[in-house]
Amino acid sequence: MNEKIQPKDYYDFFPPNFNRTGDIWRCLPNPWGLKKPHFFGLTVTPACDLEQRKTETITYLPIISVREYLNSNSFYFEIWQDVFAQISKLKMTEIMTPPDRYELPLLEEITEIKGKLFDLKENDQSKAGSFDRICMYEKYIKQNSSGGSLAIEDVGRIFLSGNFDKILKKIVKNSFKVDIHFLPADEKPIYSSAVPDHSIVLFRHATSMPIQIINSIQYSNDEDWPNKLQELRKYYPIAKLLTDLPIRLATLRGDFLSDLLSRYVNMQIRLGSRDFTDDTVDQYADQLRRSK
Repeated sequence: MNEKIQPKDYYDFFPPNFNRTGDIWRCLPNPWGLKKPHFFGLTVTPACDLEQRKTETITYLPIISVREYLNSNSFYFEIWQDVFAQISKLKMTEIMTPPDRYELPLLEEITEIKGKLFDLKENDQSKAGSFDRICMYEKYIKQNSSGGSLAIEDVGRIFLSGNFDKILKKIVKNSFKVDIHFLPADEKPIYSSAVPDHSIVLFRHATSMPIQIINSIQYSNDEDWPNKLQELRKYYPIAKLLTDLPIRLATLRGDFLSDLLSRYVNMQIRLGSRDFTDDTVDQYADQLRRSK
């Protein structure tokens, strides 16, 4: 039997006072517009560069909660695909204008579909489930358009039965997308927690900060931080995004760090190739069907 993995297996909660790959910091600046000015971040600068002082920067990846991820534009397309399948079954696709991959659909079109479903369910209760899901999708669009978010449970209510659970399990198993990595909540008190909620590391949002800022942070306290921050802002533009004193709270351990770094590097170095057009896919598929 496999031994059950605990949060203590993932994290070293007493990191030494020097930089290590896998360090998890709180209150790092967010230049990416992820709905909040700061986030938790995980250091991915190579260990040898840190130990031998061969780097002038620290590179870190944002850590956001799964709830934040499900309400981000990275997840809009997954929801749209499921909703579009529902709309197709209802034969209402002519009402919808398909959105771009990282955008939300037009609210007025979803509201129109909701109105039609309301009329249909009055005479056909089998449409009640579709009506409830579209209502929740309308709420999702409104919340995200205004900078808010839906609870994970409510996001799940948009999906057809079973589909959302499959997505959550894939996220946990790191088989959902190549550009995200799951970290479990560390179950520590909120004031000392490095990963307060089940979270996602975002591989496509790497940020670098001058190591002088990190060194200054490590030897600062709440009392002298305002003055140090004022000095840092004179020389380093990214320091203007800092407010509260960042704190290193934990380090990702051993195999868990190796797995994350391996996936991160593999995503960065893959060359990829151009996708076939739909016409070409149909052509080749037809040729395969006809081949002997």
